[in-house]
Amino acid sequence: LFYVPAGSTTPAAVPPGSIFLLSSLARYQQGFGIPPNLKAIPPFSLLPHVGEPLTDAEIITPAEQKIFSDTIAAYNATITSEASARSIPLADIKGLFDRLVQPQVFGGVALTNTWISGGIFSNDGVHLTDIGYTLFANEYIKAINSGYDTHIPLASVAATFQNNGQFTGFGDNKGYIVVTPEAAAAMTSIFNGVED
Repeated sequence: LFYVPAGSTTPAAVPPGSIFLLSSLARYQQGFGIPPNLKAIPPFSLLPHVGEPLTDAEIITPAEQKIFSDTIAAYNATITSEASARSIPLADIKGLFDRLVQPQVFGGVALTNTWISGGIFSNDGVHLTDIGYTLFANEYIKAINSGYDTHIPLASVAATFQNNGQFTGFGDNKGYIVVTPEAAAAMTSIFNGVED
């Protein structure tokens, strides 16, 4: 695939590791970004815009991804520093997602932060699933409890799975999942960072 890099008028190959934006899907489907030497070859010959480059705004290159990552790290460092200076509890959401890089398996269900198949993010890759929001909320509850010496109970991970059985493939025809006491204890331990 090829595109016109920012600040250039000359098309270039899309750098390996680039992210293609879903918002440009219709343009990809019309052949934008497919090299001109494929224009006469079926099925590419059926697409009206083969040979026309993508724009820089339609992809995120690895260099741009690094800028995003560095900027996010700088923001997070500032937030952490300012919260600490003011004795404000801070929920470690990044830590939650970092822990979910490795699959957490229980009752036959593995959860990771992988888009679509991981179970934590919805299909749009931005919003969380019910279980993702439960884990997210629990991070805030843990921070509040720790910072203000409160005892707000954590949201039940097991109940979230029980209410979403149809999505995990372990539910009955009403959408409820059967979770053994052992599996429920394992879920609570894994996701709430509590050791039995």
